[in-house]
Amino acid sequence: MPLKSSHLVLFLILLSTQLFANPHTIQYLKKDASLHEIKQLHEDQWIDYTEPVYEGTANGIYWFRIEIPASTESHIVTIPESHITRASLYQGKDEILPLADTRYRSFSIAPSPSATTYYLRVNCRLEARIPLQIEPSMRYHRSEQYEFLSMGVYYGVVICVVFINLISFIIFGNKGYIQYLFMPIGMSINSVYKDGIFALLFGSIGLNEYIEPTLNSILAITCVFCIESYLSINRHYPRLYRIGIAFVVLSQLLNIGVLLTHGAFSLYVSTDLAILLALDTFWLSGFLLWRKTKTIESGWFSVAYGIPLFVAHGYYLSPYFGLDFMNISFMWYKVGSVFEMAIFTYAIMFQSKKIALKNQEMRQTIVDYTNQLNKLHDKPNEKEAQTLELIKRYRFTLKEVEVLQDIADGCTNKEIADKHFISQNTVKYHIRHIFEKLNVNNRKEAGNKLMHPADEPSTTTQI
Repeated sequence: MPLKSSHLVLFLILLSTQLFANPHTIQYLKKDASLHEIKQLHEDQWIDYTEPVYEGTANGIYWFRIEIPASTESHIVTIPESHITRASLYQGKDEILPLADTRYRSFSIAPSPSATTYYLRVNCRLEARIPLQIEPSMRYHRSEQYEFLSMGVYYGVVICVVFINLISFIIFGNKGYIQYLFMPIGMSINSVYKDGIFALLFGSIGLNEYIEPTLNSILAITCVFCIESYLSINRHYPRLYRIGIAFVVLSQLLNIGVLLTHGAFSLYVSTDLAILLALDTFWLSGFLLWRKTKTIESGWFSVAYGIPLFVAHGYYLSPYFGLDFMNISFMWYKVGSVFEMAIFTYAIMFQSKKIALKNQEMRQTIVDYTNQLNKLHDKPNEKEAQTLELIKRYRFTLKEVEVLQDIADGCTNKEIADKHFISQNTVKYHIRHIFEKLNVNNRKEAGNKLMHPADEPSTTTQI
């Protein structure tokens, strides 16, 4: 029994060794040389390839020596990096043609009864970030199916966000939905490029090498519309807003230089740096606004916008400067962008609801104010009716009605005289006639008689 257990443990160890063992070996070096010269190099000149090449701005010609043991199954050599389109694979003196209709530059290696050495030449015109994958054909195609499934989920989320914002704009009428609509589109366009969809649709052409700054600049422009409509940064921090706009304009000018020079690397890097500086400036203005106002909108912006921006720094800056510790997978950029889209969509819906409540309060305020105006408008009518009633009942003159109303308001004889531009004796004359017609003896009774005609007069006369 113990012997059988030891055999089982040994079998599992051997099985795991076979499953996780690397069946091929890869070495590389940076050297602009011909295939013949490369084959003559000494063994110690080659560097073991244990992780993707990460040499920052040290771009140029890289050679890879790939040794694949005897196998009855074909293999696929892939360079899963969208900006690398110039690569050639050699077996002996023969060049192996790249596969068509693939997302990245890929080659198929036929089965061989013996170990075979291949040489891969990569012309890296941009940042020296060169991942290399070699796997059996069946595993490669299965992995591609999983990749397409994950891409379908991601772009499905993007489409849902776009439709939610479009429908919300139709329902609420908030233009912020339309202005934000372009931001997920800008972010997803960059993802389409990084996922190799452009190469799959249009072929692995040289345009892929310098189209990325153009796509990134679209994101920077859409960010301008979004941040202005959502936070009104131009009103709160006009100087920071102008600095951000200046970086966006600079990135566009540099991008034109990239297109005119067919991908000059220095302009390429400068364009991406200008875009990142523009996005950093906008995020900083949003963060300062949150520090100042503590509003929910600015807080959501700082978090939702900051996470994908942090990932973008790691993804773009690390290869330019060879900072391996900042290397972040593009998958995390997608995760961050989905998080950003979800938070922003909810934040804009929250803002729309808040605006709708304010509009409702404003409408109610207008209704209340209108009612007050109507009441004020009705008062002169009541006063006019009261005047006519006094004239009809007591045979008052219009001037006597005015003096009686002043008496009811508590005005003195001098105040009444000044108000009507008459002498105080004339005022006393009017008051005497008013008392007689009302059958009252003092000013208080006259005022009460005006408000309550049924009141009885007292016995003391006071003019």
